[in-house]
Amino acid sequence: MLQDYFDRTKDDVREQGCPSAARTAHALGVGIATVKRGMAAYHRSPEVLDRSEPMHRGRPPRVLADALQTITRDYVRQAKQEGSPLTLER
Repeated sequence: MLQDYFDRTKDDVREQGCPSAARTAHALGVGIATVKRGMAAYHRSPEVLDRSEPMHRGRPPRVLADALQTITRDYVRQAKQEGSPLTLER
C-alpha cells in the first residue's frame, strides 16, 4: 500500500529531499515521467479520474489481422521477385 511506503520512509532524509513526483514514482513502482503525465492529464481535466477505459497511447492498433498481414507480405514479396509493379488497385 502507498501508506506503508510513506510510513517506511518518513525518517529517511534523502527520501524527504526528493520532489513529490519522484517519491510517488518510487512508491508506485513506476517512472517519474508516468507520474508527471498523469498529473498533467489531471490538471488539464480532473474528470480524467472518472474514465473507465484507459487512455490509448502510442501506435494505433493494426488495421489488418496478423493472418492477413502475412498473406499480404507474401504477395508483395512474390510480386517484387517477379518484377511486376504493385498498385493499390491490384
